[in-house]
Amino acid sequence: MDNSVSYLILLPLGMLLFGVLITVVLQRFSKWGVRIGNGFACVSSGFLLVGAMEGWSNGSIRLLHVKGYLPFASLDFRMDAFSALFLFLIALIGLLATVYGIGYSKEFEEGKSIVLLSAGLQGFIFSMAAVVLAGNVFTFLVFWELMSIISYFLVMFEHEKADVQRSGFVYIVMTHLGTVFLMIGFFILSTYAHSDSFSEFQHLQMPQAMKTLVFVCALIGFGTKAGLVPLHVWLPKAHPVAPSHVSALMSGVMIKTAAYGFMLIVFQFLQPATVSASDAGSFRSFGAAVLILGGITAIYGILYALNVSDFKRMLAYSSIENMGIVFLGFGASLLFDSYQHQSLAAFALLAAMIHLINHAVFKSLLFLGAGAILNATHVKHMDLLGGLIRKMPWTALFVLVGFLSISALPPFNGFIGEWLLLQSLFALSTISDWSGSLFGILGLSALVLTGALVAMLGVKAFAASFLALPRSEHAEHAQEVSFTMRVSMAMLAAACIVLGIIPSIVLRQAGISLAALRPLSVAPTSIPWFMPLHGADSGPQMGIGHVLFIVLVAIGVSWLFTRVFGGKTKRMKVETWTCGGTLVPRMSYTATGFTKPIRVVFDKILLPSRQLKAAKPDHARYFIPKYIYNSRVRNIWEETLYKPVMFVVVWVSKQIRVMQNGHLQTYLVYLFATLLLVLLLVKK
Repeated sequence: MDNSVSYLILLPLGMLLFGVLITVVLQRFSKWGVRIGNGFACVSSGFLLVGAMEGWSNGSIRLLHVKGYLPFASLDFRMDAFSALFLFLIALIGLLATVYGIGYSKEFEEGKSIVLLSAGLQGFIFSMAAVVLAGNVFTFLVFWELMSIISYFLVMFEHEKADVQRSGFVYIVMTHLGTVFLMIGFFILSTYAHSDSFSEFQHLQMPQAMKTLVFVCALIGFGTKAGLVPLHVWLPKAHPVAPSHVSALMSGVMIKTAAYGFMLIVFQFLQPATVSASDAGSFRSFGAAVLILGGITAIYGILYALNVSDFKRMLAYSSIENMGIVFLGFGASLLFDSYQHQSLAAFALLAAMIHLINHAVFKSLLFLGAGAILNATHVKHMDLLGGLIRKMPWTALFVLVGFLSISALPPFNGFIGEWLLLQSLFALSTISDWSGSLFGILGLSALVLTGALVAMLGVKAFAASFLALPRSEHAEHAQEVSFTMRVSMAMLAAACIVLGIIPSIVLRQAGISLAALRPLSVAPTSIPWFMPLHGADSGPQMGIGHVLFIVLVAIGVSWLFTRVFGGKTKRMKVETWTCGGTLVPRMSYTATGFTKPIRVVFDKILLPSRQLKAAKPDHARYFIPKYIYNSRVRNIWEETLYKPVMFVVVWVSKQIRVMQNGHLQTYLVYLFATLLLVLLLVKK
C-alpha cells in the first residue's frame, strides 16, 4: 500500500464530511457557514485531484477497510487507474462548481438557506467519490443510495415550486427503481463469487442464463441513472430545476458514475479476457442490445433537445444524446469482442471513454453558462432572450466554445471522441459477418444523423440567446456575471480547447485507466480510414494534434495575408428592409421558429401539438386585439409507456384500498388468516 496516496484520498474525503458537519452547525451564521463550507470543498477537491493523478501510476491500492458487525456490512475502499480517472473528473468538476457557486448562490441569500446548499454540494461530491472508490457491494450500494438521496435534496432546493416537486418525485422514484435492479445483479454476482468483494468478481464461472440476467439488471439499473431511453424520464425534469452548478455536477459527473458501474460489471466482471466461441453468441446479443439502445437514445435525445426552448432542459436532453453516443461505443466494443477482434474492441471502448471524458468538460461548461444566463436575466426560455453578446461578452465567448465542442468541430475536444467512434463503427460495418456490418451501418447512421442535428442545436441555442436584439426586458437589462462564475467557465473553456489541440493528454490517461479495467491491445492501424492521434513507436508520424496546429497556423497566415495585401474592406451600413414597417426584436428568428422544419419532418416521433386561442377581453365584442399561440412536443415514452403503467398502478391501489375499512375486527381476521397460512406452509 502506498500510504502517501491513501492519505491524499482519505484526508480530503474526511475533510468533506467534516465540512458538511461544520457548515450545518454554522447554519445560523450564514455568511461564515458558506465561506467555511466552500473553503472545505475547494481544498478537498484540490487534494482529490492530486490523489487521483497519483493513483494513475500506483496500480491497485487498498485505501481503507472497516469491518462491520455483520459479514456483509463492511466498508471497503480501493483505487486503481480506472477509478482514479473518474475520481479526477469528480474532483475537477466539483472544484469548479464550488467556485462557481460562490457567485451564483448569492441570488438565493434572501429567501433560501445557501448554507444547506453548500453542505449538500460537499456531501454530493463525497458520495460520488465514494461510489467510484468502493471495493465491495455493500460500500457501492450504500454510497450509490447516498448519492441519489443527496442529489434529490439538491434538486428540491426550490421546493416551494410545483414543477420542482413533480420533478423531484419522478427522480426519486426512477433512481430507486434502478437501485432495485442493481441490488439483484450484485446479489447474483456475490452468490457465485461467495464474497461481496469486487476483487473476487473478476471472470466468474456462471451459467449463461445468470450472466444474461446480471447484464439486464446492470443495463436497467445503470441505464436509469445514465438516462438511456426509455428510462430517461427523470433527467429532463430534474436537471433544469436544480441550481445550475448542481446541474453541472449531475450532468457532468453523476451520470458518468453510471457508465463507471456498467463498465465495471460488463467489461470486467462478466466479460472474459478472450471471448470463447461458446460465449460469442451471448456477447453478440449484449453488444447489439447496447448499440441499438445507444443509437435510439442519441437520436431521441437530440430531437427533443432541438424542440424545447428552456435552455437547461435543452442541455438535459443533450446529455441523454451524449450518453447514447457513449453506449454506442460500448456496444461496438462488445460486438468486436464477439467477433474475436480484440484490438478493435479495445479501440471502440477507448473511443467511448474519450467521449465520456470530453462530455464531462463541455457539458459542465454549458450548464454553468446556462446558469450565468439565468442569473443575469432570470429567464430560461430562449425565445425571451437575444442580444446577450453585448451585455455578457465573456459568458457568450465561453458558451460559444461549449457549443463548438458539443458540435464536434475541430480543434475542440468534442471532435476527438466522435472521430474515434466514427472510425470504430466504420470498421464494424466492414467486417465479414453480415450481422456485424448491419450493426455497424445502424450505428454509423445514428452517429452521423445525431452529429448533424447537434450542429443545428448549437446554432439555434447560441443565436437565439446571444445574437440579434433583446426580445424581453429581462434580456435588455442583463449584466455580466460575477468573477468567480467567469473563472469556472473560463477554466472549462480552456480545457475544451487544450484537449482538442493536444488530445494525447486525455488519450494516454484513458488508455492507462482502461488497461486497469481489462487487458487492452489497441492496434488502431488495422482500422480502415484511421487517422493516428499520436506518434507511433516505429518512427515519426504526424498525429491529429499536428494536423490541427498546421490548420490553425494556415488560417492565421491567410488572415494576415489578406489584411496586409488585400487592403481594408469597405463597409456600408444600411437599414434593414422590413416591407415599410418598423424593425422590432420580435421579427428575429426565435429558437422555436428555427426548429420548425425538424418538428415537421419528425412529427411521428415528436408528436407536436399547436393551439391558437383568441384573447378577447369582455369589452371587445367584435375586434380581437390578440391571439395566443402555444406549441409543444409531447413525450412519446411518457404517453405510451409510463402513463398506462401509472393508470394500472393507481387502479390496483384503489382496489386494494377496499380492504382498509378502518375496522379493528377486519385487521384481526387478516392477521389470523396470514398466521394460519404460514403454519400450513411450515407444516408442508
